[in-house]
Amino acid sequence: MFIWDNNIAPLLIGEWGGFLTQPNVKWMGIMCDLIEQKGLSHTFWCLNPNSGDTGGLLQNDWSTWENDKYEFIKRTLWQTSGGKFIGLSDTVPLGKNGVTRADA
Repeated sequence: MFIWDNNIAPLLIGEWGGFLTQPNVKWMGIMCDLIEQKGLSHTFWCLNPNSGDTGGLLQNDWSTWENDKYEFIKRTLWQTSGGKFIGLSDTVPLGKNGVTRADA
């Protein structure tokens, strides 16, 4: 965290994720705490359900959301105080209920 804490450069946590079972869930909870407390950028791994080492945010039918996992990581997603999700674009909102970074 030296780079982040000393404002040397941006930090992106890439490809983090896992199954919601021990010991993964403990580690994922620690990552969620860090990401939320520091307001870090990150990419959660993965969307597809057939990742053998992490599982995904979609169930095996490729259309049903893995709600327990989503609720577990939801606090790491950038949101306004009103609960709207903030996209990374300054011009394109994050979905119909989201906002742009410029509007956040």
